[in-house]
Amino acid sequence: MQEKHVKAVPFRNHKYKNKNGSPQASYTNRVAVAVVPTFADRGCHVVNSGPSVIFLAIYMVFGFAAQLFCNIFGFLYPAYASLKALETPNKEDDTKWLTYWVVFAFFSLIEYFSDIILSWFPFYWLAKCLFHLWCFIPIENNGSRVIYNRIIRPRFLKHSGDVDNLLGELADSGMVMTSPPLPYMPEWLL
Repeated sequence: MQEKHVKAVPFRNHKYKNKNGSPQASYTNRVAVAVVPTFADRGCHVVNSGPSVIFLAIYMVFGFAAQLFCNIFGFLYPAYASLKALETPNKEDDTKWLTYWVVFAFFSLIEYFSDIILSWFPFYWLAKCLFHLWCFIPIENNGSRVIYNRIIRPRFLKHSGDVDNLLGELADSGMVMTSPPLPYMPEWLL
């Protein structure tokens, strides 16, 4: 049988009052003792991931194909989580992942023009992986929400009317490319 950990928690005593007459919490010598089960008692296994995280961080700085691994990291889990979110009736998780993909596309466009310069910095791919992690980490104000609300959304709201008008004019003038189906396409594909 596994040994249980005993946790000592200071006991708050509310019998003292401050100058305003409201109760003031003060810690006394009394201690409440709680028996906390270990991970093994719960059937969980603790994995020491420290060496592997350090290895991956070093690899992202000096390794071959760091760009590929960084892009897989920024795409694979968010794609899986997005597919799972589509299958739930909850709208909030759909909005969360759609926001991530808008920010991902925004930074992919920026990175296209700055990649030649930034990729020469030794910690660029590691920093990009950490940026992806910050964008999809499951907290209330993760990176994608912060960037969307502070950078993308204000500019979108400011210029969306102009873009809609331009697209409407292009559609009315026939500038939007519409092509007939290719003659060699199978009929079931049409």
